[in-house]
Amino acid sequence: RLAVRRLGYEPEVTVLPDPDRPAVLARVRLGGPHDADEHTKLLYAEVERRRTHRGAFTAMDVPDRLIDAFVHEAPAEGARLIIVRSDTDRRVIAALTQAAQDRQTQDRLSSLELRRWSTPPGSTRREGVGPGGYPAETEWTFPHFAQRDFAQGHSWGSEPTDPIQRSPGLIALLTTMNDDRIDWIAAGQSLQRILLHASAYGVSAAFHTQALEFPHLRAFLSEELCTGEHPQMIMRLGVALTEGTSSRRPLEI
Repeated sequence: RLAVRRLGYEPEVTVLPDPDRPAVLARVRLGGPHDADEHTKLLYAEVERRRTHRGAFTAMDVPDRLIDAFVHEAPAEGARLIIVRSDTDRRVIAALTQAAQDRQTQDRLSSLELRRWSTPPGSTRREGVGPGGYPAETEWTFPHFAQRDFAQGHSWGSEPTDPIQRSPGLIALLTTMNDDRIDWIAAGQSLQRILLHASAYGVSAAFHTQALEFPHLRAFLSEELCTGEHPQMIMRLGVALTEGTSSRRPLEI
């Protein structure tokens, strides 16, 4: 939709258009001419520039005006962004993330899946997470949010940041009222708006889905921190001194 609007047309979107083809998430057609507004241009410029962060952030706070803007973006797509202010709640989320990460590390299938998505130095693969996308050493923060071991025990990764400047950043939960396919799509579209808006103002995001992959941990988060709504993403937002590299798949038509 964003690309269609940037090209000067209004997108006509049908979500989940074919019950017999569940892999088809949406059908997008070009509508009538429509000039792209400045917000559309701003977000579109970040599509190729935005990168996922997998380390600590600097101690620089995300401005309140940007936080308010991110919170405002989510309902436009049918989701809600909850900013976690309580130190206790932040520690709880960090602890659940660590517990889930520990379980997945011990699980053979989870380890094999992680290995499939990890690319070694010099790889020509255009998918997965390469060594330029994460720090070579764990960047500890308080509270600490566990990262997946994409290096698989090797000494791969980028140079770590200055320990004095390390912060976990702003903790946020993205939620939806219900939890079916239409809500998952809404969460993804909401996440895109937030991430591109953040990138435009120098704010990066780190994702922590480990706890969401265990039903009992996800249910706990829903009841205790999300007022009964369904958490779809746990993320940290902050300012990073450097950005890792990311693979990009080729566009296929």
